[in-house]
Amino acid sequence: MGKKDRQKRHSSSSRSRSRRKDKKKKEEKKAEKAEKAKVEKEKVEKRDKKKERRRSRSESSSSDKGKAKAKAKLSESSEEAPKATRELAQLDVPLKVSGCQNKVISEIVKGIYFRHGSNHGKPVYKKKPEEIPDEEEDIDVLIYFWDDRDGEENCGWWFSPSVGGEMVWAYHPSRKATTPPPAEWNVPHDGQIDKTFTVTAAPELAKEEKEKEEEDDEEEEEEEEEEDDEVSKPKEEEKEPDLSGLSPEERELAIQEAEDRRIMEQLRKREEERKRKLEEMRLKKEKPEREEEKEKEKEEKEVKKKKKEKKKEKEEKRKEEERAKEEERKREERRKEEREEERKRRDDERKRREEEELKKEEERRRKREQEEEEERKRRRVQEEKEEAERARRKEAERQKKEEERRRLEEKTQRKLEERRRRAGGEDDRDRRDRRSERSESRVEERRDRSDKYERQEKEDKQQRAIQAVTSCFQRMSNANMMNFENVKADFERIMASELPCTGEKEAALRSESAMILSSAEEKVCKERKAHEEELRKRAEEEKLRLEQEAKAKRQQAANLNVLKALQKLSDATPQNWQQMSSEFHEVMKTELPDCGDQREALQAEADRVFGYAEQYVKQMEERQKEQEEKEKQRQQELRVKEQQTRDQVAELENLLTKVEEEAHKARSATEHLYQLLNSASARESLASLASAFPARAEEALRSGKAAQRLGTQAMSACETAWKLLEQQRMPMLEVETLRNEVAVFIQRSEARMQSAQMVAQQAIRMASDSRERISNTAAPLLWDRKNGDVFRKYDQDEDGLLSRSEVANLARLEYGFALPVANLDRIFGSGNGLEPTRFQQLRAAVGIARFEARAKLAKLKAKQAKPEVKEGKGTEVKDEEEKEGTEVKKEKEKEEKEEKEEKEKEAMKELEEKVRAEYLACLKQQQHAIGKEVEAIAWAPLEAKIGDVEQSSASFVASACGEPTEALVQLEGAFDAALQAARNAVPGFQQHLRSLRHQALQLQLKRQAADKADEGSKELLTDRLLQESKRLSKLEARVLLAERRAAEGRKVTQRLQAHKVEEVRAEVALKLRQCIEQLGGKAVDLFQIIAKGEDIASVEEAHTFLKENNCDVEMEKLTRAFGACKSSGGEPAKVTREEFARLIRVVYEVVRDVGITETLSLGPPMRPLALGELVEVQAGPKAEPSEGLQRIHARAQLDGALGWVTLSSSEGPYLARSKAAA
Repeated sequence: MGKKDRQKRHSSSSRSRSRRKDKKKKEEKKAEKAEKAKVEKEKVEKRDKKKERRRSRSESSSSDKGKAKAKAKLSESSEEAPKATRELAQLDVPLKVSGCQNKVISEIVKGIYFRHGSNHGKPVYKKKPEEIPDEEEDIDVLIYFWDDRDGEENCGWWFSPSVGGEMVWAYHPSRKATTPPPAEWNVPHDGQIDKTFTVTAAPELAKEEKEKEEEDDEEEEEEEEEEDDEVSKPKEEEKEPDLSGLSPEERELAIQEAEDRRIMEQLRKREEERKRKLEEMRLKKEKPEREEEKEKEKEEKEVKKKKKEKKKEKEEKRKEEERAKEEERKREERRKEEREEERKRRDDERKRREEEELKKEEERRRKREQEEEEERKRRRVQEEKEEAERARRKEAERQKKEEERRRLEEKTQRKLEERRRRAGGEDDRDRRDRRSERSESRVEERRDRSDKYERQEKEDKQQRAIQAVTSCFQRMSNANMMNFENVKADFERIMASELPCTGEKEAALRSESAMILSSAEEKVCKERKAHEEELRKRAEEEKLRLEQEAKAKRQQAANLNVLKALQKLSDATPQNWQQMSSEFHEVMKTELPDCGDQREALQAEADRVFGYAEQYVKQMEERQKEQEEKEKQRQQELRVKEQQTRDQVAELENLLTKVEEEAHKARSATEHLYQLLNSASARESLASLASAFPARAEEALRSGKAAQRLGTQAMSACETAWKLLEQQRMPMLEVETLRNEVAVFIQRSEARMQSAQMVAQQAIRMASDSRERISNTAAPLLWDRKNGDVFRKYDQDEDGLLSRSEVANLARLEYGFALPVANLDRIFGSGNGLEPTRFQQLRAAVGIARFEARAKLAKLKAKQAKPEVKEGKGTEVKDEEEKEGTEVKKEKEKEEKEEKEEKEKEAMKELEEKVRAEYLACLKQQQHAIGKEVEAIAWAPLEAKIGDVEQSSASFVASACGEPTEALVQLEGAFDAALQAARNAVPGFQQHLRSLRHQALQLQLKRQAADKADEGSKELLTDRLLQESKRLSKLEARVLLAERRAAEGRKVTQRLQAHKVEEVRAEVALKLRQCIEQLGGKAVDLFQIIAKGEDIASVEEAHTFLKENNCDVEMEKLTRAFGACKSSGGEPAKVTREEFARLIRVVYEVVRDVGITETLSLGPPMRPLALGELVEVQAGPKAEPSEGLQRIHARAQLDGALGWVTLSSSEGPYLARSKAAA
């Protein structure tokens, strides 16, 4: 039993030792894994840093194209925040943009896009530049997201050259997508969805880029080391630095250096521009003067206007620049103060964070050690408790088993003793002896077992003490400067408590502890010395850095002051040259020594700029002298023109006085006529037809005729004055000193002429109205008087009634018709006569009867033309029977009335002869009146007007080829006035001849009551009227012929006007192109920018756009240009996209042999352009870098070739604006 217990105890102790070893191994493995993870993490961070450096270097090399792009790069790099490696790997997948129905936008946006930064929490992608860059297409294309801070309509993904820019190409309204959506983009941004437009991921391109980066990693690291070690050279200074890994102070310094380089580049370009202008002036002086005096005067005026405008613009620009410089200086000072405060704040913050980090780290380490120690103690106590519990349980089990065994033995002993007692008393002694031996053996065995247990406990305690001491040795050997005191306190405590329990190893462990403690103290002392040395070095480096920054800032300030002094020289004039030159020398003396490495370059640049400025000032002085001489000559010419203008004004004043006098006469005649019309009243008399007119009607008619004549004279004088004023308006207004006075005189003269013209028109209208009023008043009275005269003429017995015979005479003489008896019966009825009130009804009845008789006669003639035999015979028999019956019945009546009828016939014959004689006399009188009217026709005024038309037409056609435009317009106006006067006169003659022909026709209808001689005279009258009509037709033909001859001259004026409109359109187109190219856009984007996303652009929007870009154009020119490009009806001030494209289209014609090249700089041509070939402008003109020639980017219309063409050289122009295309 004892062996088994010992084996169990030994196995339990070995298991506890193995468990402790397993725990140690696990802890060691965990520490190794943590160390490996830490190393792997450091490797990943190093790799990420390398990738960031390569990305920033590639971005800086691709986007180094000017100040704006450098600033955009800095802003984007400052916005980028470090992200985890996996997120970068997911978002760095390139995008491929393809497919687009809009060809222009497709050429701009299609390509490969790489990650470029972030905006509003989502990534920004930038298009990869092409391997062979095109100068025209040198534009950045970005894909970015914009949230709803500017409204929901602006929220979504955009294609644009800059983040938040105004120019955009495509739009997608998605808000939830973390990357640009693949489809359903609006192209253009305000158009429909383009289903062919796609944005897809291209991970294979990312793999290729990654492999290239890994291959070039070593070379890039070597280059970075060389760049860190080498001193920066001037060429390297010109490149944009990599700012992603620099501190804020170094980044600000790099930005200032880039700004200095930009200012130097601007100065260089400005000097080149000035040099080019001087060269152009020199070439102009060498050319012979071939222009005429009028053109010279116009050019001088235009030059003076331009000089004044330029002077004003330059003054305004100078003031704006001074204000901008002052504001920039203030902003710079504020930025410097803010940067200094920010640097101090960051230093304090950094120091405070470092101290806090050290404290936190110390606290964390102390807490961690305390927790570890407590955990060890807790585990040790727990193990002791578990070991004691196991020992207690084992002892309890042992004692229980021993008690059971003892009880069993006592029971068996009692049974044996009982048996022995029964068997005999001898054996009792033997049994007692054996029992005593067994009890002694058991006591001995129990004593050995307890001794073994105590030895085992002692060994376990000794082992635990050795383990605690060795772990304390390990902590002490790993101690550092931060935790040495705590570790040392724990070490001393453990040495005091645990070392005495180590037994035989106490001496060895004590000596080892002394060695470990001394080595740890030496190690910590060395660490403290190294830490103090590091702090000292850091303080020295900080001091050196501050000194270098101060020196760099001083160099930067000196460079900036020198550059500002150079820039001020561009504003030098003869008036401020002395002051500016002294200031410049003072700045160079004080600031140039502090410029550092750039001192020599700035000295050379200063010498060059100062020389150019001095030369420019001398040329300005010479030019001022020439201008003063020209000003003297202009003043002399101006005095001559002033005298001429005053003479013209006096002539116009005299003419206006005559016009007003004529108008006053017409007004007086009109007032007299008005009084006559108001005082006139109708009076009736039976004396004659003249009594039917109102009182004083004859005087009123004469006054009306006089008023019309005076009004016509006044109108003619007004027209003459108007023509003279229009002819002399522009020459008088050209005199600048008298322009306001002449303008006031012209305005007053126009008002006076308009007043006189209104008076003349009123006189003519009043005369016409008076004649019409008199005619309308007298016509009813005349008609009634005429009817009364006719009634009295045929009332032979003067009883106031017309009898049957008198009515028959009336019908026969007035209408040439024998009125049937049946009609007479129907007219008279039961009455004996007709009273005057029924005379009008009588005339109507006679007319109806005559019409019925003529209708019956026509029917009878038709029946006789196609007679039928049977019907004819039956009709004759029937008529004979009717006649015989009638004769039988009326034989007695005829016999009784024969005598009475004979008497009546004789009376009728006498009456007919009398009426016929009166009727013939009336016809002769009417014929004589018509003949007088024909002879009284006045053809002279009409022929004079037609002669004026022919003369003005001939002079207009003859002057169409040689006269200037203004003279042609005046001749055309004179011709139109003469033509209109002739056309207004012709209708009066036509109406008069028509009235005379009508009267002659009425005479011809009454031939039945006239003699043959009278018929001959009427035929002569008709022939005379026909000749007059032919004469009027010939005059009309002369007017038409003159108008047709003038059509050639009209074509010339129309062509000149069209040419003027085309010049205005070309000027507007060039101004618009110039503005959009200054903004960095293209002509294709003009309509989108001006219309602001609408489908129609207005003149006001175009004028606003030009004015915002300092390129003001007159509103009248814009209106004419917009109206010229209209293809259909509508508002002339608004155009569509197609009409706007025609507006900005500029076409040139090749006039000399020239070639088309691929780039702006001169080089081998792609092909030569033939004479007369047309090219359409796409961009430009721009100056060629080497020789400064003006070149345009154009497309040949023959084959569509796209390239650069030179406009002109010193030998002459290569291209001229095409008139055929216009």
